[in-house]
Amino acid sequence: MTGSQSQGSPGMHEQVRLRYSSCMTLLTVGEAAERLKVSDRYVRRLVEDGDVPARRLGESWFIDERALARRARRAPGIGRTWAPRTAWAAVDLLAGGNGRAFLDQPRISRLRSRLRTLTAAEMHRLAENRARPHRFHASPRARAKLADVLVPSGVSALDQSDLARRFGLAAVEGNQREEGYLLGDLEALQSRLRLDASAAGEVVIRHIPAPVDPSALLRTETVVALDLMDSDDVRERAAGREALDRLLHRV
Repeated sequence: MTGSQSQGSPGMHEQVRLRYSSCMTLLTVGEAAERLKVSDRYVRRLVEDGDVPARRLGESWFIDERALARRARRAPGIGRTWAPRTAWAAVDLLAGGNGRAFLDQPRISRLRSRLRTLTAAEMHRLAENRARPHRFHASPRARAKLADVLVPSGVSALDQSDLARRFGLAAVEGNQREEGYLLGDLEALQSRLRLDASAAGEVVIRHIPAPVDPSALLRTETVVALDLMDSDDVRERAAGREALDRLLHRV
């Protein structure tokens, strides 16, 4: 194999696209960088850090177009995103709590002041470390079992008609998507239910890092709003953003 082939020749790109074209559209690092208007090096760092799911063949990375679109929708901002404890303290404050289960009082006071300056898009970006989202394909039987394991959020929480009305969205019966939070062992769950990791998956499991335990907050309007803002559906994202803006204005 020549040097140019090892770096990913057009033939190799075409082979990968043909292999996965039935379930996703794949982009090269260069194509992804062009979409995000960043350097190839920046895209590779996103892949290495796990911020953008990708598949590797030889020396080349191939990035799922849907996953890249989700990354591109994040609000631009300067500075670090919040640590999990800070993110959940912010959620607690917006839900009417005092945040003390996560931070001490001086930091709570500073966080409350910060919340008063944020837009929904900024809050969404800052709170992204509240949990790590993982996408999977799952059989109907596995999805039924997941409904008993996960704390529903995002679109799955809209099965509750009163909550759906608050977001101005209709509760969808027979929805094939499954979304929720998990505080337990994700690898064991993935193995037991034979979940297939995929950026195009219809199952979203938000894994909460130990030792943070925000169980009491997982069904709140704030959490559902944040998760709806991650949706691929325009109406769901807009509903989440509007709800989060309302909550921020009450702080």
